[in-house]
Amino acid sequence: MHGLESVVLRFGNVYGPRQDPHGEAGVVAIFCGRILDKQPLTVFGDGKQTRDYVYVSDVVDVTYRAATQAIPPAQLLDSRAFNVGTGVATDVLRLANVLMRAGGATIPIVHAPERPGEQRTSYLDITKAKQLLDWEPVVSLEDGLAQSLEWFAARHAAEKGGAKS
Repeated sequence: MHGLESVVLRFGNVYGPRQDPHGEAGVVAIFCGRILDKQPLTVFGDGKQTRDYVYVSDVVDVTYRAATQAIPPAQLLDSRAFNVGTGVATDVLRLANVLMRAGGATIPIVHAPERPGEQRTSYLDITKAKQLLDWEPVVSLEDGLAQSLEWFAARHAAEKGGAKS
């Protein structure tokens, strides 16, 4: 109406350094803290609920592309909206196990009751972002989680006033 250009980015579960461990989106940060403190990881239900975990640097890349590349003019309501994820459904148990491997730790997993109303499966179709923004994520789950744990470990050591253990 006013000639304003816009684009919409719909993010999956973004994770990485500086992630806030509070709130629902902070499972990676929460698990990192628990692993570093050698405390059990709490998993709700059977742990087979899935999410699409996308590393923060991939999110930065697609955001830059969406802001700087020419994209088709707006037509339908969804024509300039892009899903940002990996297109891969990762369950919480796999997430926990990949993090523990990255940290060389074996931490008990405690199952808490399933949360009522929690979505069972969630992952995104990123085809449009691949086609129109020439984007796809480059950081694997294993590498992203290892980098996240490394960042949290450095922060953890600094807060404890000692070297990384």
